[in-house]
Amino acid sequence: MPAQRPLSLLGLADVHRRSLIALILLFVAGGLTVGALSPVTYTAQAQMLAAGTSVDAAAVPSFTQAGQSLAQTYSRVFSGDSVQRALLKTGFNPADETVSASPIAATSVVLIEATGPSPAAATRLANDSVSALQTTVNALLDNSSAVDRTKSQIEAALTEVADANSTIKSLDRREVDQNSAAYGEASARLSTAQANADALKTLLTDQISGSVAANGIAPLSSAAVTESNSRQRFQLWGAVGLVAGIGVWLVISLIRSARLQRSRGSRRATPQ
Repeated sequence: MPAQRPLSLLGLADVHRRSLIALILLFVAGGLTVGALSPVTYTAQAQMLAAGTSVDAAAVPSFTQAGQSLAQTYSRVFSGDSVQRALLKTGFNPADETVSASPIAATSVVLIEATGPSPAAATRLANDSVSALQTTVNALLDNSSAVDRTKSQIEAALTEVADANSTIKSLDRREVDQNSAAYGEASARLSTAQANADALKTLLTDQISGSVAANGIAPLSSAAVTESNSRQRFQLWGAVGLVAGIGVWLVISLIRSARLQRSRGSRRATPQ
């Protein structure tokens, strides 16, 4: 009895070409149908600039490095409870919407990326996320009351300096001895007032360097839809259908061919 030739993929395709074509068409059509019924997801992006827009802050040599560090920090703040609660109040629905914030490498820019079931939903969520992050950061950094208070104290200290200077000038015009008690008291008053003013100016500089203007985050570009999975869903499910069709055909063809070969072998083994 001659040896049976082993089954090959090309041989199976030649013998069962009709079933191959039929199953591929059937499963691809099914995959495309699933793709058509799958929801479309739209992606919108917006950008924010960390480290604020203060000209004084930008003049600092380490401003670039500080901005990059702040972008990373605020990306983590975005995932915190404060921002997420604010988004839920604006209508954010985690069931069919997603949103994230991530720093763009080597920049002070934070990328906001939102997905939604429609272009309007994705754009709205991205813009709401920009507002929520900015509001949260501003609240964390807000020291405007302390800055205003320090400014008022500086004005009072400078007034004291001016008064002390005026007193000394008056004593000089009257040619009062500089070793006198009155002159010594006026000089001490001037020194104290000047030292106080200088200390307050240093405090104000520190407060401004930690303020919203220097360390906050601001919108850089409005949200816009950048992509959707409208085409990809057909490509994905069409490919799944193609692979599934070939797989099912291959299993069926192998089973049919194996049965056919066993049947032929049985007939050859039977005596005539």
